[in-house]
Amino acid sequence: TLGQPALLHTQVLEPGLGEVELLRLVAALERHSEHPMAKALVRAASDEALPASGVRNLPGRGLQGEVAGRVLRVGSAAFIGLDSIPEQVRPPLGQVQLTPVWVAADDRLLGVCWLADQPRSRVRETVGELQSLGLEVVLLSGDQPAATQAFAQAMGITIVRGGMSPEDKLSYVRERQAQGAAVLMVGEGINDAPVLAGADVSLAMGSGTRIAQTQADLILMTDRLAALPQAVRQARRTLRIVRENIVWAIAYNVLALPIAATGLLTPWLAALGMSLSSLLVVGNALRLGVGGADPAAAASRSAAPVLGARS
Repeated sequence: TLGQPALLHTQVLEPGLGEVELLRLVAALERHSEHPMAKALVRAASDEALPASGVRNLPGRGLQGEVAGRVLRVGSAAFIGLDSIPEQVRPPLGQVQLTPVWVAADDRLLGVCWLADQPRSRVRETVGELQSLGLEVVLLSGDQPAATQAFAQAMGITIVRGGMSPEDKLSYVRERQAQGAAVLMVGEGINDAPVLAGADVSLAMGSGTRIAQTQADLILMTDRLAALPQAVRQARRTLRIVRENIVWAIAYNVLALPIAATGLLTPWLAALGMSLSSLLVVGNALRLGVGGADPAAAASRSAAPVLGARS
């Protein structure tokens, strides 16, 4: 998604508590988080901030702290101690792609905030391209399973895991690696940092958090997801040309060394042959330039670089 969620609906479950007061309580804790959902909740609250003390941020779960003399917790249903969703809680307008943020104080449920994000452009097309390249696309998300499943189904992703903590994501990747899979992880949030570091190859979005970028091998310098299959194609072409050059170098030496040992290859012919061999290798490598890219990738490439290596 764009990573710019917005608050769509607030449901107050505590008698005598208003929506404005609930959002002020939530914002008191969320000001201490860099998560996109936290920023959305802070924007939705009034400008007058409530002080919070003893704030603890548990990645993938929520925040806890003391606000207005009460121990306040904001985050997932499991984090605030909900074993099941109360019957009176329903997503607004029947939308299943919304993500709830639960609010509790002193072990009493105060309310729930419903947020939604928008998918990036060409997500479904990008997923289809990756699958056509023989890659298995998996969606790992900390959002509630229903919202994650609905989003994945709309985007053509068949393997999906929702409600995952950062540790759960890393465990899933470790499991797939133990099965012999090579994993490319794409992420942008704070909670993605551990799994980005643990994947075989990792890529962070340029618009993502700094901590995610520091843990990734590559940074996508644009918001266009179409650059991802383009990078895969380019990586495969690069590896193929490297192999071609190695094969040519070995073949040249296997042929030239016996001839030189017999004295049939004079020094000037050997120097000329080595120079021609080097030119052939360099010329073959130059096919990786813009002019040698496949038409689909060249058509989608902008003037700016799309990938950058982590420094």
